[in-house]
This record gives sequence, C-alpha cells and structure tokens, in this order.
Amino acid sequence: MDINLLPRPQKSHGNRLAAGGRGRLLVFGVVTLAAAACAALLVVLHEQVAQVATQVATLNGQVQTAERGSAPAHSGGASALQSELAQASAARVDWATVLQEIDAALVADMTVDEIKLAGSAMEIHGRSASVAEVAAFEQNLQKDPFAASVTFQVAKEPSQSPGQTPQAVFVGGGSNHYMYAYTVTLAMATGGTAQ
Repeated sequence: MDINLLPRPQKSHGNRLAAGGRGRLLVFGVVTLAAAACAALLVVLHEQVAQVATQVATLNGQVQTAERGSAPAHSGGASALQSELAQASAARVDWATVLQEIDAALVADMTVDEIKLAGSAMEIHGRSASVAEVAAFEQNLQKDPFAASVTFQVAKEPSQSPGQTPQAVFVGGGSNHYMYAYTVTLAMATGGTAQ
C-alpha cells in the first residue's frame, strides 16, 4: 500500500473568486452604461435648451422690430392709443338708440315698413295718411343728433302687390288708411348718436 504523504489537493477557490469578479464586472458595466446614457441625455437636453433660447431671441427681435415699425403710428404711446380709441368710439353708431329715435320721431298715422343702409346713408320707406305727416317726420328726424341731413319723397298711393299689405316695422297712431308711400333719405352724422 502506498501512502501518500503529500497533502490532498484542495479545491481551488479561484473559480469562486472568478465568478464573484464576473458579477462585479457586470455591475460595473451596467453602472458605466447608465452613466453614459445620462451624459448623452444631458447633451441632448442642453442642445434643445440652446435651440429654444435661440428661438426666443429671434422672436424678441421680431417683436422689437415690429414695435419700432409701428411706433410712428402710435407716437406718444398710451395717450395716442387712447386718442385713437376715443376717435373709434366717437365714430360708432348705437343702432338701438337710432331705432328708438326713429320711433320717437314718427308721427300719428304713419308706418315705417323698411330701413335700408348704404354706407352712412339710411333710407326709410313707409306709408302715411298725409304729406304733412311725412314733413313733420322729416323735421323730427332733423332734430336728432345722428342725422346730418334729411330729405324725403312722397308718392301717391302706397306701392304694393295686389292683396298684400307691407309689414310695418314702426306704426305711429292707429290709422289703416295710408294714402301715401314715402321715402326718407337720411345722411348719418359722424359719430352716430349723441352719448
């Protein structure tokens, strides 16, 4: 029998260390990859921020150019703008008030069947029992602040189709015997109505 005096070979722990080293290497690789991805993301975000800043600077330049270009029209700043707004407000026409004034100017035994607008001119068509009533209506309209000038024409017999009666917009009085058709032409005053 042989006796072996040499110590028994023990299993090497190198394999265990190698396996642990591979795990550490894998963790280190993942961490390195994550750090690289974060760095790439920061570079992309930095480029996008730079592009946005460039766009903002371009837009600010356009705004300043536009402000300089419109400065002569609004020289004086806020006071000129207020003046322009006041002029625009003065040029407006308060149609509710105009229609109320027309109704108030209407005398007895008259109708307003139609109102037509063409620019600053207004034509009022209707029927009347007499020419004197149309003349009184004209005088009443001339007193209103929205009227610059008033003229009228009167024609005998209201123009209508047989069997049809025009629908009245305004009726003054209660007569059903309208013998005259009239047209009143009204030139609107600048600024429309008195406030």
